[in-house]
Parts: sequence; structure tokens; C-alpha cells
Amino acid sequence: MRHMATLALCALLAMPEGAVAAPTTMPATPAQAESAGKAAKTPSANATRPGTANATLPAPASGPATAPASAPTTGAASGMPSTSESEVYRLDPLRVSGETQQMGKTVIDGEKLNSLPSPGRTINDALRTRSDVQFDEGAYSSTQGGEIRPPRVSIAGSRPYENSYVIGGISTANRIDASGEDRSTTDGTAPTGEAQSFYIDTDLLDGVTLFNNNIPAEYGGFTGGMVKADIRDPRMDGVHGFLKYRHTRDNWAHITAPDMPSGTTKVDKQDRFQRHDGSVAVEGPLSERLGVILNYSVKHSVIPMETAWGSPKDQYRTNENFISKLAFMDDGPFKGSFTLGYAPYQREMYISSRLDSDFSVDGGGFFTALDGTYDFGPVAWKNTLGFSRSEVSRYGTGDVTSTWLRYKTIGGSRFDSAYATWGSGTTASEGSMGDYEQSQDETTWKSILDFDPVHTGILSHVFQTGIEVLHMDAAAESTGYTTYYSPSIPNSQADRDKIPAGPGNIEGEQFAQNKTVQDAYSRSASVNSYAWFGQDTIEIGRLTLRPGLRVSHDDLTGNIDPAWRFMADLDVFDDDVVHLIGGANRYYGSQMLAYALRKNTEMHRYKRSFSGGKLGDWVYDKTTGGKNYNLDELDTPYADELMGGITLKALDTRFGMRAESRKHRDQLRTALDANGDTTLNNSGKTDYWGVTWTVERDFNTEHMGDHTVELGITRSNTKSDGTDFDSSFLNGDTGSVIEWEKVYFEGSLMPRSNLPASNYNRPWVGTLTHTARFMDDDALRWFNVLRNKGPGTDLVRTGTFTDTDGLRYDAYEARTFSDSVTVDTAVEWDALRHEDHVLTLTMEVSNLFDQKSNVDSSTGYVMGRQYYAGFKYTF
Repeated sequence: MRHMATLALCALLAMPEGAVAAPTTMPATPAQAESAGKAAKTPSANATRPGTANATLPAPASGPATAPASAPTTGAASGMPSTSESEVYRLDPLRVSGETQQMGKTVIDGEKLNSLPSPGRTINDALRTRSDVQFDEGAYSSTQGGEIRPPRVSIAGSRPYENSYVIGGISTANRIDASGEDRSTTDGTAPTGEAQSFYIDTDLLDGVTLFNNNIPAEYGGFTGGMVKADIRDPRMDGVHGFLKYRHTRDNWAHITAPDMPSGTTKVDKQDRFQRHDGSVAVEGPLSERLGVILNYSVKHSVIPMETAWGSPKDQYRTNENFISKLAFMDDGPFKGSFTLGYAPYQREMYISSRLDSDFSVDGGGFFTALDGTYDFGPVAWKNTLGFSRSEVSRYGTGDVTSTWLRYKTIGGSRFDSAYATWGSGTTASEGSMGDYEQSQDETTWKSILDFDPVHTGILSHVFQTGIEVLHMDAAAESTGYTTYYSPSIPNSQADRDKIPAGPGNIEGEQFAQNKTVQDAYSRSASVNSYAWFGQDTIEIGRLTLRPGLRVSHDDLTGNIDPAWRFMADLDVFDDDVVHLIGGANRYYGSQMLAYALRKNTEMHRYKRSFSGGKLGDWVYDKTTGGKNYNLDELDTPYADELMGGITLKALDTRFGMRAESRKHRDQLRTALDANGDTTLNNSGKTDYWGVTWTVERDFNTEHMGDHTVELGITRSNTKSDGTDFDSSFLNGDTGSVIEWEKVYFEGSLMPRSNLPASNYNRPWVGTLTHTARFMDDDALRWFNVLRNKGPGTDLVRTGTFTDTDGLRYDAYEARTFSDSVTVDTAVEWDALRHEDHVLTLTMEVSNLFDQKSNVDSSTGYVMGRQYYAGFKYTF
């Protein structure tokens, strides 16, 4: 961690002469946060400051809105005494957030969200500033420069799909199959997606809130972390908007992949790419109380690749967002909004070795939310009604694939196919494997009652209660496909002339000896789930307690799941300087409907031969494959959390330390029963522990700008019996001769559940985030993110081990690879300003020092230095 220590010392201790620390605000107690939330339950419209990256300035929860000062103001107009130029004025903190910070909750405001260096401009990219969030080792790989999907993350030992994402009050969870879209690089299998059904651009977000422990009872359906983002309200002070564009390409990047030749044919080795990101928005009032915002954004990448038939061909990735929000904002008791969004995603692909194999993997869809809050005085009633429709589907150009012989040596001479002239080696293939559609429709209603504080003697109570109802329909449909293979060319021309035209044949030349047929099928499932939640934030002098309970039920499994939530906060000296915090919580996950949608995908095999100068008919051979998954009599996966921490304010700096343990239980695994059928069980488990230290300081200088520095260091460990940490289809006991419960690891037998996680398991992670503003009106802004990951470990299966009793076990070994240090930087400069019109030039550099950082124990590396250039025009 030497890089982290050096930078931390420089940033926190060696402040420039004349620096003045900004006011420091400690995390509020839960009661203060609840009271502030009640005061702000009818938020006012946001305002965007010219010259900032879509900055939003919501009113603080405890008082009227105050815009950040662009320059010190003196004299009677300001209410401040006049001072000489040599004096330094203390500005407001740089963070712009209307929510109170507290341990276990992180708020990234909209301005920082859209200004920090971010390769993908996604919500998950912004979480790189958190040392307690583990990223997929393949994220930002040098071989995936053309991909635009969000990076996968793990929070508190969770798998990526065990986190919850809520945007604009609507869940964006992909409940079909979130094993990762990079598993869908070929056809013939069910397509897979990411944890989020929609890839929402950050341009319109008011901010992102991450809950990683002590998560309130209001939220459920996860065993990892909770990520919440809100679409900001439109401005009401006139018509405003922006236009922005950003670009990068392969020759702006150092691709550190030593085994990747130029002109690759493999989609996981992208040596050429171009990426284009664009966004446009307009907003303003329709009336005195009604405002609207309209936005379109697109991310598009082009990935040229070579093909087996000799002609280069491009692959494409496209993510689009069409988002509109209509908001009713008034000083009265009612506030409401209506949001409508359409966010499709498409990967246009092909198999480089197969002619006419074009297919696309389509995701995303549309969503809508109707939100309203009415303040009755002693209680505010908030309701959110939402509907979303999304898909993870594959669409091919046909439903037949064929393999042909390019040539055959007959009697010492070579016979070349007149048709199969592409490819390499002796064979050539063509065709596509049909369509596979998967969709999910969700209708949700969430109703919350937030009460004003109630005082009973020495106690103060802040009550919250509510219900959440969800109905979901999911469906899967496959057109099926036929594959012809094992081609044969008869030796004599006379026999070849007897081969007719038809499926599996090249007339007068060759025929397929085998074919496999997968029948078309469809399957659907629906689920209704209900939840009630309630919590009471109790303040007794210096002690704050927050007991809560969330009870959920779904009719797919029939389970009733009570999840307790409890947090305690002690203000040690009753001066908001030292807080001791503890918590004990249970979180229940949501079932993966992918299991319920899978049907017997049996493969029927047929064969034929050429005999007696005649091509025979197809004869049935055998049927293989076939799996049915059933969710009956399964428990809901859950995680139990224990945590403790301390916060301290000293030397104008905020310090924090917390330790947590998360035990994930009843995780779903597959197994083979006595009949050889695949069944599901709750045998899976994962254990996580982590300790995180944080330091944060704001300081302003007379001549060197205003700065914020945040440091985080996390030491953690994750163990799991599921060795594939991304897949939602984790195998358990295979029913084979291999003993399942134990494995041979590092020279001895041990329980499988003690294996280290194969991903998202760097033992040390450190982050340093620095933001700075210079010049008048903050016209020059600089943002930096350093992320240092300690040495990583690959879990590699090396074969089997047989003990003295003849029992066989899977054998694994851990292979260590070096640490990873990346520094990303971004600069924004308001080059032109005229009244409300601002032209901002932007430049980002990821991996600024071009560090060659490993992502695995072989030849995988993080992308080297890469440049992004762009502009933004606001009015």
C-alpha cells in the first residue's frame, strides 16, 4: 500500500500555506437523519449552476437552499465585514448533497457523479471511489476496450446479482439470468445479462446513494448492497439544456495484452475499437408549478474483427436512453412526478469462424413511475407506482447451422468443394441457431408513512412504516434449431452426383451424416411478492437506537421471511465528535426466475449413411440433455450481518473505522438426484468479513483552489463453496464419483465452503479521491481517483485427489498475481462563457501512469493509459 500511504500523506498533511479547512460535518445520528428527511420530504426543484457538469443543488434538509459561493462577498450586501485581499474566506464544503451522511451510507452527488473520471459513465463506475466495493477482475481489461456494459461489483461478499438497484423508485434488477452478458458470445444457449436490466446514463441522476450495511427496513430483496439513484427534477427558472459528446478509440489507448495479435477473430480479444458517447437534454417550466425534462443519450462502440472467410466485419454495441420526467412542484402539501423511460441495449455479433452467423443480444426495455407525496402535517404519505418491461434475448438470422468439408484427398488427388470455399483447415461452417426470447414484466406499488418526531418523556421517536407489492411475469421462448455435422464426400463422382439438394446436403457434392434437433419450446412463470416494513428511530440522550423489521412473502416459494434490522449509535461526549456505532441485520434475497423458466432443452440426435449408391433416410439415434428446475420447497437465500464502528472529528478531518461480518446462507445450488435429474437445494454458503478505514477532509486555499480529499482502505476476505462467482447457475453435488463436501486444497482436505472466492476477493483495497476547483467561478475543475488493489488470487482446479480409502476429491490450488495500481484523472475547463451559455472542454485519462496491472495469474492486464476527449455545451 506504499502508493496509498504516500499520496495520503501528501494530500492530508502537506496542505499549502494559507489553506483553510472547510467546515467539518460529522455523520448525523439516525434520529437527526430521520428528522432531516421528514423536513425534506417535499423537496424543491433543483438548480443547475452554469459551468458545472450537470450540478444539482438541492436544498439542505435542515434549512433553506444556499448556493455555493463562487467568490467571497464582502460589505453590507453580504452581511460580512469588509476585509483586505490578503485575508482568506472559508467557502461552503465542496460536496453538494441534500442527504445526510452516516456510517453504512454513502452519497455521491450528481455533480461529482458526472465529473469523476469514469470509463463507462455508469452507476457502478462511480463506486470505484469506495474501497469496500470489490470489482470484477475482468473490469477495464485491455482486451475489452469496445464493451460498454457496467462493470460487475460485489458488496460484502455478495455476488453481483445479489445487489439491488433502484432508479427513480423502480427496481432495475435483472431477475432472468444475471450471470454476465460476456457469457453470451455465441448462439445456441440461453442469453445472459447483467445485474441491472437497464443501463442508465448518469446525466440526469440527482446522485447515487450506496447502502452497504445497517440498511433501513424500507429496502429488501438483496443480500449484498443497495444502490439507489434518483432522476433529478427539472429546473423552473427558465429553459435550459445541454449537449455533450465524448470519444475514445484503440489508438488512444495502450493495449497491454502480449498474446493478442493484430486483427483478432475473438470477441474477448478486441484490438480495435471506437467508442462514441453523446447526450442532449432540455428542461424548463410548463407552468408556474409544472416542469419537464427531456433527455436522450447514447453509447455506441464499433469493434472491427477479422473473419474466417477473409473479409473484415464490424461488431457493434449500443445503449440508448430516452428519459422524460414531468414534475409538479409547489409550496403546498403535495408534490408529484411522472417518469417515462426507454433504455434498449443491443450487442450485434457474429461467429467469426461461421458464415452468415449474425445474431444480436438485446436487453433493456422501458419503465415508468408515478410518484406522489402528500404532507398531512404529523405524517407524510408517499406512494410510488411503477411498471417496467425488459428482456434478455438473442435473435439470429436463421435456425440452421451446417458444417461442410472444404476439400478431401481421394486416391492421391485433392477434391475441393465448389461451395465451401471459406474457413481454414478441412471444414467450413455456416448458419445461425435461431431465436431465444426472455422477458420480464414488473408492476410495483410502494407506500410509505413518515411520521414527525414524537416525544415521550426522555425518549424521542421517529416512526416509519410501509408496504411494498410486486407482481412479475416472466417468459422464455425458443424457436429451436437444427445442426448438421460430420460431413462426408463420396469417393466417386458417380456417387457424388446422386446427392440431392436439400437440408444437410450440397447437391452433387457432399452430405451431413449427423444432425441434432432442439425443439421449439416456451415457458412462463409469475410471482407475487408482498412486504411490510416498519422501524422506529429512538433517541435517548446521547444514545440512538433504530429497531426495525421487514416481513416478506412470495407465492412462488410460499416462504414468509422476517428480516430484523437494528442499529445503535452512541454520541460518546454528546458533542457530535465521537460516535460508536453497531448493528445486527438480516437481509433476504430475491429468487432467480431463471431457474423457473428453464425447461427440458433436450437434443434429439439422428444419423444417416450413403450406401448402395443411395443416400439413406434420417434414423433416430438418441436424446441427450434436458433439465427441469423447480423452486418448490426451497428457502429464500439470506445474509446475516454484524457490524461495529467508530467515527471521529479531529483536526478539521473526519475519520471512520468499521468492521463487519456477513454470512450468506441458503444460497441456491444444483445437484443430481438418484434418477440423474437436476434439482435445486439450499446448500450454498459464503462468508465475508471486512474492516474499512476512512479519512475525509475539505480545505480551501487563497491561490491554489478549493479541495476535497477522501481516503479509504479496506481489508477483507471472502470464502465460498461456489467457485464461479458470477454465474447464477452454481453447481452443487454432481452425483459423480467425486466427493462433493470436501476438496483437496494447498496440500490437505478441507470443507469446500472454505475455498477462497475466485473473484471479487482482493485482500487489500485502497482508494484516494481528490477533487479541486480553480479560477473565478470554478471555471477549471480537476478530479482524480486512485485505486490500489493488493495481490490477487486465482482459484484453479488442477484435477482430482484420491485418498487412502480410494475416495476422489476435486483438487484446487491458489495462484497469486501482483497488485494493481491505477490513477485516473479528469479535467473540465469552461473555455467560453456568456450569460447562461457555457462551453466546457473535457479530457480524461485512465491509468494515467500506464501501470501494467494484472487481472489474473496468466496474461490478463488492465487497459494501459487511455485518453477520452469531449465537450459539453450548457445553456
